[in-house]
Amino acid sequence: MFNNLFEGSGEMPSLKIKALKQIIEDYQNKLATPVYIGIREGYLQNEADVKALADGSSIVVGSPISVAQSFINAHLTTTTPNE
Repeated sequence: MFNNLFEGSGEMPSLKIKALKQIIEDYQNKLATPVYIGIREGYLQNEADVKALADGSSIVVGSPISVAQSFINAHLTTTTPNE
């Protein structure tokens, strides 16, 4: 569902924010977790706009490693009873 979300050619593509928001809205009832976006500093032309999407509930934005760790901590880490 998240295909073709980048535009532009060259070194700094842009994320199609309107398309991303529409996808999230259209599939909200099928998404089991927030949407995690991992980007490197200086990679996207519209980096500031992408970072502004982070609302903590439906979209999480950070570095690739930080969002992977956030996802693991929020959705994959389990505790053993009586710990």
